[in-house]
Amino acid sequence: MKSVHLAQQILKLVIQNMTSWKKAVKAYKKNPGKFTGRPKLPKYRNKGGKSIVIVDNQTAKLRSNGIVEIPVMNNLKIKLQHQDTTKIQQVRIIPKNNPSL
Repeated sequence: MKSVHLAQQILKLVIQNMTSWKKAVKAYKKNPGKFTGRPKLPKYRNKGGKSIVIVDNQTAKLRSNGIVEIPVMNNLKIKLQHQDTTKIQQVRIIPKNNPSL
């Protein structure tokens, strides 16, 4: 991991997933009829598997013409749909199963 900010965002996702799971287990104990089965503990991704990457505004830089540059990811450049954007809070990179994209 090249950036502390990337690691912090991953830990925030893990905490959010665990908190949601705990709430779901409590709701399941109160009323199991609302669920199709007992909520399962969130799993780790497989080695080499894909996961969401969240880059905050301290790591990602908004350039002119709606281009976001992420220096810690080999200067990855992403073109935004709304090119008149003047400020970003975070960039979420969500992997898809289509390798041709």
